[in-house]
Amino acid sequence: MKRLKNIFALVAGIFLLASCEELDNILPGDKAPAEIKNDLAERHPNAEDVEWEKEGNLWEAEFEENSVEVSVIYDADLNWVRTERDIPIDELPENVKDYIATNFPDGKLEEAASFESYDEGNGFVVEVSNDGMEYELFFDEEGEFIRQEIEEED
Repeated sequence: MKRLKNIFALVAGIFLLASCEELDNILPGDKAPAEIKNDLAERHPNAEDVEWEKEGNLWEAEFEENSVEVSVIYDADLNWVRTERDIPIDELPENVKDYIATNFPDGKLEEAASFESYDEGNGFVVEVSNDGMEYELFFDEEGEFIRQEIEEED
């Protein structure tokens, strides 16, 4: 019985460490550099419940603004990179939906957003899950494919 308790404690500890590893990336607002906090406040004065996350060299602020989920990304030099605003999937251009249906026939369209980007201008980004992978697909304003980012699903 004691051995069973020890095994249970070990397994619980492993799960706790794994969950803490993900939480390490989510930072309270006071950990984000003042320069990007000030920039965010200027760009989004109506932002509510801002949560900061640092992934690699990128800083990301997630919040609600006028009942819309918004994400703002800054680079390692604290420069604005991209802003994404969630949109209903049915507001995507038809050629975006056609691209997904053709290239990911078994995929599931999880989320859609419009974006403004320093490098890529304006467009759309969608999240598609397919065969244990998660794809972020980027399209320009006209719905033409730009690029994709891939990561394994959690």
